[in-house]
Amino acid sequence: MKKLKILLLIVIIISIAGYFLTKPKFKEYHQNYTSPDGKYILKVYVQTNMFTISLHGEESHRSAYVQLEDQKGNVIAKPGIFGDCNFQIGDLYVEWIEKENKVLYGRKYRHIIDLSTMEMTCN
Repeated sequence: MKKLKILLLIVIIISIAGYFLTKPKFKEYHQNYTSPDGKYILKVYVQTNMFTISLHGEESHRSAYVQLEDQKGNVIAKPGIFGDCNFQIGDLYVEWIEKENKVLYGRKYRHIIDLSTMEMTCN
């Protein structure tokens, strides 16, 4: 029984270490998008660790996500832990729709941030 507990503990430790070693790491991308009224900044983050190397070797295939901040740098909207808000950086298109108070982004504008409610919707 004691050997089983030690083996289980080793498996748990290896699993936790493996998670942290392979967890995607992101850094701020060189391009951000400011709203037309200047109130908001859509910051783009791209994956940087070695596990994102594509077979094509192109930067446009790296995984990315965005978060919305105000002028002071306070985060207003960001993806949740379980949301599928990531996209490939080469598929990033951003459009601020002032009439509807929304910002659309991602491939074919699939992702939406409602600026009235500050809710992020990822499709």
